[in-house]
Amino acid sequence: MLVVCSKCGWVHMGLPRARVDADIRAFNEWHNGQTTEVKAHYAGQADIYDYDHCFRCRAPYTDMKLAMEGQVPRGVTIQPVLLPPELEAMIEEDL
Repeated sequence: MLVVCSKCGWVHMGLPRARVDADIRAFNEWHNGQTTEVKAHYAGQADIYDYDHCFRCRAPYTDMKLAMEGQVPRGVTIQPVLLPPELEAMIEEDL
């Protein structure tokens, strides 16, 4: 689900908490098995705090709102962020 920061307008890929937790575990397991040389290319292990704010202005993920059609230019890179609780609830209702 695409979400937009209500402070600066930056668009993100909103992910449910369970998905973020799984992605963090998978990355950290991979990272732990790498050589020092490979690890040097990364900032370290992932943490939930990597996903709790806007990539651009650092506003909290709870300030995100659903992105509207046309707010996302083609070909852009979109960073992941936690979904605000009210948007995550929308996904759970669809299941």
